[in-house]
Amino acid sequence: MRLLTATLIVLFLAPCGAFAQEEGVPVGVTYGVFRPLSSSTKNNFGKSWNRIGIGRVDTSVPSDWKPTFGLISLNADGPGSATLFGVNWGLVRALSPGSSGVRPYAGVHAGPVYADVSSAALGVDTTTVALNGGASLGLVLGKIVFVEARYDAFTKVGGVDFSGFSWEAGVRLFNLKF
Repeated sequence: MRLLTATLIVLFLAPCGAFAQEEGVPVGVTYGVFRPLSSSTKNNFGKSWNRIGIGRVDTSVPSDWKPTFGLISLNADGPGSATLFGVNWGLVRALSPGSSGVRPYAGVHAGPVYADVSSAALGVDTTTVALNGGASLGLVLGKIVFVEARYDAFTKVGGVDFSGFSWEAGVRLFNLKF
């Protein structure tokens, strides 16, 4: 587990140098609710899960596609338990020109996910690496806050489909300078 944690931290921090400029890399936290689409997944792991993340929270949405990255963490404790933790890389861009106080944006993302899934009802007890990808639509409010709707697709883990929608809000906390 220590090796996995260290590997994910390195993968998370590695892109920072590429993104760093004079102002640094904007880092923040996010919180939201994830809702799986599969009725079997809802019944065995819960209808909604907390979604917590930390990573690049850049509220200066670019007019052109720009690289982005972050960590994803989903945890569920229903009759079964599931932990999905991974690193995502992607692209984001503004949907409207200008720099008003409210700015819509779109994004796409993908990356590996560590999955630890256990459900007696489904006959699943596995730990593996899966893949995640998806798309998001959101709004930047002012200079430090965003709200977002997001779809995440996951490769099946032990035959379980964890794909679903989430609603998320985030706050930029500081800029990491190198």
